[in-house]
This record gives sequence, C-alpha cells and structure tokens, in this order.
Amino acid sequence: MNLARGLHVRGRRVCVAVLRGGRGFEAELQAAGVQVLDLQQGSHPWSPLILIRLITAVRRARPFVLYGYMSLPNVLAVLLRPVLGRTRIVWGVRAAFVDYRGSRFLFRLADALERRLSFLPHLIICNSRAGKEHAVARGYPASRTVVVANGIDTERLKPSPDGRARVRREWKIELEEPLIGIVARFDPMKDHATFLRAAASLAARMPRVKFVCVGEGDAALRARMRQLAAELGIGERVIWAGERRDMPDVYNALDVLCLSSRGEGFPNVIGEAMACGTPCVATDVGDVAWVIGDQGVIVERENPEALAQGLASMLARSAQINGTAARLRIVREFSVSSLCDQVESMLFPPAAEGKACA
Repeated sequence: MNLARGLHVRGRRVCVAVLRGGRGFEAELQAAGVQVLDLQQGSHPWSPLILIRLITAVRRARPFVLYGYMSLPNVLAVLLRPVLGRTRIVWGVRAAFVDYRGSRFLFRLADALERRLSFLPHLIICNSRAGKEHAVARGYPASRTVVVANGIDTERLKPSPDGRARVRREWKIELEEPLIGIVARFDPMKDHATFLRAAASLAARMPRVKFVCVGEGDAALRARMRQLAAELGIGERVIWAGERRDMPDVYNALDVLCLSSRGEGFPNVIGEAMACGTPCVATDVGDVAWVIGDQGVIVERENPEALAQGLASMLARSAQINGTAARLRIVREFSVSSLCDQVESMLFPPAAEGKACA
C-alpha cells in the first residue's frame, strides 16, 4: 500500500489487482486515488476466471510493469508473459524462509512453481537480505535479484499516550499492568503455539502479566490456539483481539511486541512497533536482527523458554525505555520515501517516464 500510494503521488498510473476482494487495504488505496481491481469477484479463490480477468485487465491497461507480490501472484504474472508483449515482469519476494507445515497443498504448489519459473521475470525484488540469500540458494538468478527493505509509515505510526489509554480501556487492562502482544495472522509460520507456551511460562512467574493476540487468518488454527491457551492455564489472561484497523494505538497499548515466527523476510510488525516506541522481542529469523539492531531482544526460534526469558528481560527494563532510540532507527533506516525512491528507479528507467505500473 505504501509503495502504490507513493508511486501514485509521484505521477505514476498504478492499478492494484487483488486475488480476494474485501480484505487488506483496498479502502485506503481507493481513498488515495489508486485503482483497485478485484480479480475474484465472488468466484472460487482458485477459479481459472481469476487468471482470465487478470489477462483482460493487463491487455486493457498495457502496463509498462506487472509487479507480483508473493508466490501465487508471481506465478500468475509470469504465466501472462506470452500475452504481455514488452511489459516487464517483476517479482516481489516477501519471505526468507517458508515453513509449510500445516499449509494447504496449493500454497506448496505455488511455491514450487515459483522456484521453477524464477528464470522468467526481468527483475526480482526481495524485501530482506535473508530473502535474497534464500532465493539465490534455491536457484533464483543472482544477477536479477536485488534487495529493497520495506518502508514504515512513521507519520501514521508514532507514540500516542492517548491511543495507549484508549485501547487499554477497551481491553480492560490497567495502565500499569504488563501487556505483551503478538500481531500476526493465524498461520503455521507465525508459530502462535510457541508464543502461548512462552506466555504460560512467564505467567507462572509474573501473576499480573496479560497477553493479546491481534490478527485473523486460519479459523481452525485460531480455535486450536485458543484451546492450547486453555490447556496451558492462561485462557483467562489472553485477549483475542482479531483484526484491527487502529494499529498505531494497538502498538502503543503494548509494553512489549513479540514475534515468534519460524520464518520471515522483513517483519513489518517489528518496524511498526518500534516506530511507536514499543520495544520488541523476536525470534532470529529473516532480517529481524537487522531491523531491531540494538533496540530489542533476539532469541532462538521454536524455543518457548528462550522466548519467555527474553520477554521477562524486556519487561524488567521496559520502565527505563522511552522508545525514542527505537523510533529514530526506523525513521532513519526504513522510510517510505526511501522505499519509493529505490523501487521507482528499478521499475522505471529514464526512458520509461510516464508509463503505467500494474
């Protein structure tokens, strides 16, 4: 969304085609003047009509660039290459390691096809250094694979004492009560189980600490995680907040943001929380260590006790952390302006002025 809006403001014609409408940030994009195309339009999520609609749309728009994001969109983009003429195909690789335990077959298939078709795109943009290393190791062409870190909107994401108080009132959490949160969709990659086991270990030592899970995703997995919390004896201390549209205030409401993932590329939630001045404890995956720098705690993945110890350590010194240094790191290193500068120069060489991007 940040990139699409940024390119639009710079005078580029941008259309965002989504595989499933009614999700994500369509309203924000449309409010900014960016065209949004729903490819599903009520059909089955894996219907061939999606590909037909995409072909029709790109033929009509005749874009200079077709930019895919993640495995399935990337595969769809290169499948269109025979009908696109001179349109450049660009891939966005958003993960450094994908753990498909518990994932559906079609997602594993899309990942396998992406790897086999990686010689076809004109350019591959990874959002993390770890992502590029992983891609090249899998056979992606090193000469056409580059890194551009995500941009964090630090004008929207910033410290807000009022936002902190409002969300805590909603969740019935006192201002002085320790609150740890995970912000992630329910997906095996995000490893909510490790977060909950770490929470149970920490709760045994700290009777006042509370926890919150923010995000939607796989409904069955979410139900299993709620059952796990009950089995661990922390069911009454975990808030299941679902999807939120007020994320700056949510980050401010937390004393610590936890990321327990098995794999990541560039973890936006870390940058977003830091922009709000919220300290982070995260597993050592993807570019987490690069994003956090010396402003957080990094622990081994899939290790609940290590995660619990990291959270306890951060809570113990959270009162002495004002968050300014963490925010300044994000403002300095990961701005939206820098993201747009880099990607625009890669998508549109000087001879392509005025061209459209889909």
